[in-house]
Amino acid sequence: MVSGPLSFFCVHSTEDARLLLLCAAVCLSLVCVHAPPGGARHRTELRAAAMAETVTGAQLIARALVDQKVEYMFGIVGIPIIEVAVAAQVAGIKYVGMRNEQAACYAASAIGYLTGRPGACLVVSGPGLINALSGMANANENCWPVLVIGGSSDRNQETLGAFQEFPQVEACRLYSKFSARPSSLEAIPCVIEKAVRSSLYGRPGAAYVDIPGDFVNAEVKSSQVRYSGCCLPPPISLADPTMVSQATSILMSARRPLIIVGKGAAYSRAEHSIRKLVEQTGLPFLPTPMGKGVVPDNHPLCVSAARSSALRNADVIVLLGARLNWMLHFGQPPRYQQDVKIIQVDICAEELGNSVKPAACLLGDVDAVTKQILEHLERFSWKFPSGSDWWGSLRGKIKANVESSKALASQTSLPMSYYTVFRHIKELLPKDCIIVSEGANTMDIGRTVLQNYHPRHRLDAGTFGTMGVGLGFAIAAALVAQEQNPQQRVVAVEGDSAFGFSGMEAETLCRYNLPVLIIVVNNNGIYNGLNESSWKEMMMLGEPAKVAPPVCLTPNAHYEQVMAAFGGKGHFVQTPEELREALKAGLAEEKVPTLINVMIDPQSDRKQQDFPWLTRSNMGRGQDGGVSRRVSMSSAAWASSAALRSRALPVGASRVPGGAPRRPGGCVEWLDEPGGPAGAAGLGGRRGLGRARDRWAQQPGAAVWWSGLGSGRCTPGLAATRRGAVAAEGSAAAVGLWRYGARGGATTAKRRHGHSLPGPVRAFQHTEWPGWGCEELVGKRLEPPYGARRVEGPEA
Repeated sequence: MVSGPLSFFCVHSTEDARLLLLCAAVCLSLVCVHAPPGGARHRTELRAAAMAETVTGAQLIARALVDQKVEYMFGIVGIPIIEVAVAAQVAGIKYVGMRNEQAACYAASAIGYLTGRPGACLVVSGPGLINALSGMANANENCWPVLVIGGSSDRNQETLGAFQEFPQVEACRLYSKFSARPSSLEAIPCVIEKAVRSSLYGRPGAAYVDIPGDFVNAEVKSSQVRYSGCCLPPPISLADPTMVSQATSILMSARRPLIIVGKGAAYSRAEHSIRKLVEQTGLPFLPTPMGKGVVPDNHPLCVSAARSSALRNADVIVLLGARLNWMLHFGQPPRYQQDVKIIQVDICAEELGNSVKPAACLLGDVDAVTKQILEHLERFSWKFPSGSDWWGSLRGKIKANVESSKALASQTSLPMSYYTVFRHIKELLPKDCIIVSEGANTMDIGRTVLQNYHPRHRLDAGTFGTMGVGLGFAIAAALVAQEQNPQQRVVAVEGDSAFGFSGMEAETLCRYNLPVLIIVVNNNGIYNGLNESSWKEMMMLGEPAKVAPPVCLTPNAHYEQVMAAFGGKGHFVQTPEELREALKAGLAEEKVPTLINVMIDPQSDRKQQDFPWLTRSNMGRGQDGGVSRRVSMSSAAWASSAALRSRALPVGASRVPGGAPRRPGGCVEWLDEPGGPAGAAGLGGRRGLGRARDRWAQQPGAAVWWSGLGSGRCTPGLAATRRGAVAAEGSAAAVGLWRYGARGGATTAKRRHGHSLPGPVRAFQHTEWPGWGCEELVGKRLEPPYGARRVEGPEA
């Protein structure tokens, strides 16, 4: 007898045995056909069936992306790539339709940074691809992996003037690590595999795959396709042990050591090894903006609050995934010691030695190399003394800066300042939220005030300084949080100018029910703006295109209504109490996005910095290259400068912002012309070139202001422009008092007073600069027509 399915058979002869074997074979085949999914035989048969059928180009692209573990796709569909987006969704990829290809590419690159696998950006041909180039360039500069797939003209129409024809592969080579078009449908999976691999290996970056329109719906037998499995993880490389030994010897001999943690360390997931290194050695560390949170910002060894002092005085610096570019002042004096020793850890060999020749080059993965350094130091049980003079000086600087910031944040005047707004935001934000930061002052101040406690929890304009990344980054972060930690909040803190670059993505947030909290810090402009009353006065002076300062935006714009129009929540905030209530409501909202429009003083500014990042600009450039980063004017002053610009200049003179003629010798003076606007400002030239002049004059009905344009690296020249800083206000004229102060080789401008008052007025002096030689005019009544007066500064 036979047990099981064939137990009813009795074997009595050879014929019976043959019949039994035949039945067993049939039963076995039936069992295999109906085997549960996932069985080896089942998968083999499915694969065989798939190889016999045909697939389209769109399906091949989708399958190749799934094979490469690409989970997210962002884009804007159109001819010829609509079917690609549909196929991606069918294959299980999350597709997010954006409102601009720039934002789509920013979002896809942020996915690469946050997850370690590139996001995909799908764009149409020609203009669509060109829009995505900014995202590719930004990803390359930030060293984030991203894959861009662009539709292109049909092959048989190339060079004939096809719809949106453009040399896309060639264009993308400038902004990516890899750019190619598959030679055939069969080659699509292999090309996509290489693109993903290229974006991940070595220094991460952008990759581009071009898909001709006639590929999308064309069909091919699966058996003819060269399928490629998922690319292997990037190899983990170690540094040369000899160089590790040399680096640790240099570090242990340092008197003023410093560790700088860059976003390369965050990308390499080096948080555990770096924190162990910091704590076991007792070394002070300084994070770059997106290196924040690799070790928590509130760690007692963090010296962010003494950044300038730490950089300027350190004698040995360990760079962990950070580059000596503009963000770190190129590693050059006076920001650094002339003989500072740099220990550079980087994944990219070409980066080693950029700007400064390192004392030790450690080529390899940041996490792996940090572990090598730790292992070597543990042999000596070495720890930097916490009671050293170096730590004493750093703690003293930290304490002074913290107290200074507290004083600024404690201001109660209205409109609110940046520091008041950020104090309330900091107090209410949860510690595990992902912060997206974008803007000028908004981003700079936010970096110093808002703390990060976890790695990869800060996204900002990055190495490329790109404006417009905010909402794309926020969408990506919200999707990742939704998948990995649904309770985590994403908060985008943006300036009003920055919000304008990608504001329509508010609709995308609402469409996908992403509960992102957006805080727009609104100062009515770029850097500085005008309040409503000043704006109205300016509008009376002429056409806005001729009299409106280029830095100004519409006063009190209601950006919160943009969010409300798409179904989100909006709050218009003018006081600290309103801000706190709006923040609580926004953080509690779990279904739709919220936008809080926070009005601040249009002239609010960042506190004086020893060494600002931006040291060059075309605004206010003198002969020596000195610059002004912040530019704002009273309405009448700007109108008057426009009038002055319309006049002929002397031969050989050139123009600078505001219409001031630039003279050879490093000195600029305003020309008092009969019947025209009169004013005064001098420029102290570098190395004593020229004589710094501060002077003012006014005729009835004319606009007058004081302005000092200081040379970039000449403190005496800058000081000279502060002297005699007075302003008068005449009948029917608005007058502004400006200041230009040294900012580490740059200058800044800020309007302090600007009103339209009839009759006699008083002169003003900036209260932060007492004793600069013009007290005799402060508070005194100046009678029309005022007459020309001159206050001379010292030799520059």
